[in-house]
Amino acid sequence: MAYAQLPKFLFHPQFKCLSNEAKLLYALLLDRSTLSAKNSLYWTDRQGLFIYFKQSAIAAILGRSLPTVRRLLIQLADFGLIVRHRQGLTKPDKIYVNQEVDLLHSGQLESKPSSKNQESSLDGKPLDPNDTKVPNPEPDQNQARPCQRYRPPKKTQLDYRVEKMVAEWLDEPATT
Repeated sequence: MAYAQLPKFLFHPQFKCLSNEAKLLYALLLDRSTLSAKNSLYWTDRQGLFIYFKQSAIAAILGRSLPTVRRLLIQLADFGLIVRHRQGLTKPDKIYVNQEVDLLHSGQLESKPSSKNQESSLDGKPLDPNDTKVPNPEPDQNQARPCQRYRPPKKTQLDYRVEKMVAEWLDEPATT
């Protein structure tokens, strides 16, 4: 019998607006990405480790409809937990799962580069496998606050040009 782990940082107040189904889907995507990490030669590109997971397969596993799965994937992308790249018509999206997340005081998320064999908690201290404490909720629980989503900064034309130049540069063979 196999298990999927649910990361503790999903219980942080920053993720209180993330639905439980989206948290479960993130655990499934994270579990699938560990398989891709074992075969990293085939499942990495310039942007890092990716997975393929068809929306119809996710719907079958979760027992939900395709529109619900699309909504959950959008929700995970809005919170910065995954990044999806479309491959084209009838091809599944490449999904990049952010495995380590920093919680910023500004209320937005920032992904950290993943580091193998170095697990740490939200405050940077090493994780204790026997520690079952969940992060404390916000002190003002009585006040209903609207959920704040992660919004990536908008790209400018210069950003797109720089990305294109870097992609072209990386595709060229090295000359010495």
